[in-house]
Amino acid sequence: MDRERGKNPSQNRDPEGQKPKQAPGSKVIDTFQARRRVGKALDHLAQVELEPNLLAQVRQIATHYEPQVVIPELIKRLGTNSSQLRGGLGRLAALLPSEQIVPALRNAAANRANSPAVRLTATLILERFLGEEVPGALLSDITNPEDVVMQSLREAIDEGRRNPRVLLEYVRQMRQEDVGVAFMVLDLLGKIDPAERVELLRLIAYDPRPQVASAAIQQLERIRQGEAAQQAARALHVLRVDLPPALAQKAERSWRKLRFAGVLYTPPQPQGWRALLGAVLPSGDQEIWFLQQSEGQGQIPWQGIFINVRINVLTGLEKSFGDLQVPVYHFPIPRDRGEMLSITGPFETNVYLEASFDYARGRLKSHLAQHHAGKPRPLPEEYTLFSPYLWEYAPPPELDPEMVAFLASGPALWAEVNAEILEMASGDLLQHPAMHLWFFRDPRLMAWARDVWGHREPYRAEPIAREMLQELFASRDAAALLTQLEASLQGQAEWFAMAKGGKGHARQALLLAEGLRRLPPVEHPLLLGMMVRGVRWALQEAEERKDDPASGFKRGRQ
Repeated sequence: MDRERGKNPSQNRDPEGQKPKQAPGSKVIDTFQARRRVGKALDHLAQVELEPNLLAQVRQIATHYEPQVVIPELIKRLGTNSSQLRGGLGRLAALLPSEQIVPALRNAAANRANSPAVRLTATLILERFLGEEVPGALLSDITNPEDVVMQSLREAIDEGRRNPRVLLEYVRQMRQEDVGVAFMVLDLLGKIDPAERVELLRLIAYDPRPQVASAAIQQLERIRQGEAAQQAARALHVLRVDLPPALAQKAERSWRKLRFAGVLYTPPQPQGWRALLGAVLPSGDQEIWFLQQSEGQGQIPWQGIFINVRINVLTGLEKSFGDLQVPVYHFPIPRDRGEMLSITGPFETNVYLEASFDYARGRLKSHLAQHHAGKPRPLPEEYTLFSPYLWEYAPPPELDPEMVAFLASGPALWAEVNAEILEMASGDLLQHPAMHLWFFRDPRLMAWARDVWGHREPYRAEPIAREMLQELFASRDAAALLTQLEASLQGQAEWFAMAKGGKGHARQALLLAEGLRRLPPVEHPLLLGMMVRGVRWALQEAEERKDDPASGFKRGRQ
């Protein structure tokens, strides 16, 4: 198995030089110079292309500069034309002392000498980012709110041509307003050129308020002329995959009506796409990486697309991020299908599997259905931005029937098992590199480890692990934990089944998943092995933190 170290394909970019706070007793920097640097840093937020980078730069500004320097520059930019900068200002305001930023924003909202845009942005930040209630009377003198909304809408569309995240930020802000504002935006979109409104309508269709989402779908259906009609058909083609069942059916009907009207959307063939599937974690989380390195005619491509989606085997989509212009030298070297590679991220190393684009999309599609099966919750916002790059193509094929039958073979495997086979299967499976993160990280283990380091008491890992295992599964959350571990093992079994030479480990995972239904937890060898690992992990953590006063660890007698 190969190992690749280091960079995520989507790298953080450092903000332009910012001077940190000076240490106590050192010379105080000139206030004018500090405000100039803060202003420059704030203006740079409008250029940031990745959400994590935006948040990182906002945190750096809040950390490196005093509030009395930051707040005047923030207030000065409330009238910005940039939706993205408005979002950055709101996130920054949430990191500043409320006793200073709230009065400043209230004054900006109440000051009738300010433009409507300044006053509305101040109100938006107070309500959305700071949770402050703003009386309606404060803005009652603004007589042309529709003109303000239209100006903001045109600015977002103009900026969105350069940076699509601006549209996402506009929609994010719109969702914080009441339904009346959302329908005002939809009405005003009717005055925008059809080709310029499609992407914004697609993003509005993910609105958690069904009536808003339905109205956006209807507007897409009404675009029936020229290139814009093709774009609308593509948007509906994508939405019928992504949306909850009722809205997906509405998108399907709208897509068909466009076909009947002569708007024929032919999905392109995917070119240059591949996928990497992370091993499933005991929490049920799994990362799916989609990477595209386009093959230009006679040219060596140096930029590609990277989309990361973190799913959970029980709950669906959890997080997503991506970049449309990643230097391809950040991509892991392509392998043959089924080959494994180890990738070191910022916090831990995990094992990934080279997979086909269609297989990974099939996995994602099943988890989309799972996402919408439970309590209604929106999809990750970044995922909705990049979704067309995954679903503009024909749907992926269903999972091979032989694979489906194999994944259902747990009961048959159990019929042939005995205690010795189960213990051997557990030991062998836990030795696989893809299972190195399978251990318990329970707070009780850390408490025990602190006690061991405090008193230097002798211990044996297995008896401690049995005791901790019994305590863990005596809790009221035991049933949910078993369900989670069973689903995680079944997901890992499919992962192994797709790996070269992995069928044996896939059978072991299926067998041990079946055992979770049939054995008391304290008698299950995999759970015991995970807890033994957890004991050793806790002791290692204790040793690494023993000299850190903030860790709570205290040295015992030497």
